[in-house]
Amino acid sequence: MKKITSMILMALMICALLPITVLAAPVASGRDGNINWKIEGTALTISPVPGTDGKMNDFADYDYAPWYKVNGNKSYEIITDLVIEDGVSRIGNYAFCYFSQVKKLALPNSCCEIGREAFYECAGLEEVSLSGDVGEDAFVYCSGLRRLVIHEGCRYIEQEAFSECYALEYLTLPLSLLKIECEAFEYDTNLKLITYFGTKDEFSKINIVNDDNEPIFQAINGQNGRKVAYKTAGKYTYFDENGNLATVDGTKENCWIFTDGMTELIGGWYIVDSKLDLGNQRIYVKEDSNILLLDHCGIETSGGIGVVNTTLKIYSESFDEASMGYITVTNSGGNEAGIGSERYGDGT
Repeated sequence: MKKITSMILMALMICALLPITVLAAPVASGRDGNINWKIEGTALTISPVPGTDGKMNDFADYDYAPWYKVNGNKSYEIITDLVIEDGVSRIGNYAFCYFSQVKKLALPNSCCEIGREAFYECAGLEEVSLSGDVGEDAFVYCSGLRRLVIHEGCRYIEQEAFSECYALEYLTLPLSLLKIECEAFEYDTNLKLITYFGTKDEFSKINIVNDDNEPIFQAINGQNGRKVAYKTAGKYTYFDENGNLATVDGTKENCWIFTDGMTELIGGWYIVDSKLDLGNQRIYVKEDSNILLLDHCGIETSGGIGVVNTTLKIYSESFDEASMGYITVTNSGGNEAGIGSERYGDGT
C-alpha cells in the first residue's frame, strides 16, 4: 500500500512540473459568398473577402445564416459583440435576427444597404449607427433601441423599418434622405427629438408617407412634446474666453439650434436663438459641448444641467448687460458636476 501511495505522489509531482495548457474559447469561422465570418468567444466578426464587393448574401430565414448555430449553440443567444468591418457593403435579409445580447451596433460607411428583417427583434439593442438604405422591417421590434443615428448616405427608409421600437427617444436623420416609407416609425411612442443635418426647408422636401408615421409628423409640428432640431448653416459671432470676438461657422462645424426637446448635448455648438422655458427638464452633457446665447435669448430650467466627464462652455453674443443672453438653472443635484442655483448673464 505504501508503494502504491508513493507512486501516486510521484506521478502528481511530475504532473505539477509539466506546462499547463489553457484551452482558448472555441473558434468557428467560414466564408459565405463575398464575406468572411468568425465567432470567437461571444464576438461575431463579419469582414469582406479581399478583392470582392463585400456584399452579403440574402438568407431565406434567420436559421439559414451560416453562423446561426455553432458548436451546438445558437449564436443569437450568446453573441454580445457584433463587429461589421469596413468594406462590407450590404447586410443580407434575415442575417442577424434575435441577436438580443448585442447592445450597440455601428455599421461602417461602406455598408450602403441593409436587407429585409436583417436585425429583426434584436431586443437588447440600445444604440445603432448606420449610413445605408434601410430595408423593410430591418429593425422592427427592436424594443430596447433608444438612440438611432443615420448618417449621410442613407436615401430610403422602407416600410416598418423601425416600427415598434418602443424605447426610441433620439433620432438623427441625414441631408441625403429622400423618402420615409409608410409605418417606418409606427408605434415609436417615446420619440422625443429628431436631429436633422440640414435646414427646415430641406427637411420639408423629404417624402414622408403619411401613413402611421405619427411620431415624425408630431415632431415636425411640435406636438406631444416632440421636436425637430435643425443643423444651422449660419455664422455666429461671440466673445471667447479672452474677450476676443470669434466666429462659429455652421457650414464647417456641428452647429444646432437649441430646442426645448433637447435633453442631451452630444458635442458641437448649440445656438440659443429664443427664450426657452424647459420646466423641470434636465440637460445632460454627454460630450464636450458649447452653448452660444444670442442677444435677449435664454434658457430656464429647474431640472439642472449635468456634466458627466465632459466640458460645457457657455458663450454670449454680446457683453452688453442690456442685451446679454442668460441661463437660469436650479436643482443641479446628482453626483456629476453641474450648474445649479446659478444665473449666467443678465437675462433682460
